[in-house]
Amino acid sequence: MDNQGYYAILKVSQKANFQEIKKSYRRLAKKYHPDRNKSPNAEETIKKINQAFEILSDRKKRKQYDLEASNIFDAKDSNYEENLSHQKERNPHDLIKAESKSNLGCDNLLFRYYKK
Repeated sequence: MDNQGYYAILKVSQKANFQEIKKSYRRLAKKYHPDRNKSPNAEETIKKINQAFEILSDRKKRKQYDLEASNIFDAKDSNYEENLSHQKERNPHDLIKAESKSNLGCDNLLFRYYKK
């Protein structure tokens, strides 16, 4: 998925209900349909939109997708802990700089620093 989640592709929140997902899907499908949009990546974009809608519109598939996404985050989180334990200096400001691109946030980083 090119590091884009299905929610980001459809431009909806993870708490979006079926009606919101469907409305966003229809709006994006109209906008990126290859017959209407002549950009070179329109066909690829509409395929991503269709795939995202297929998953998020089905309750079972959406639940499985959300579960897998949370498992991926947990795995990244455990790797983060492992990498942190190997550092010699544990200056919280250095940790924040090093992990500024992470999704963990500064508060979580400081908590992890002072927890140990």
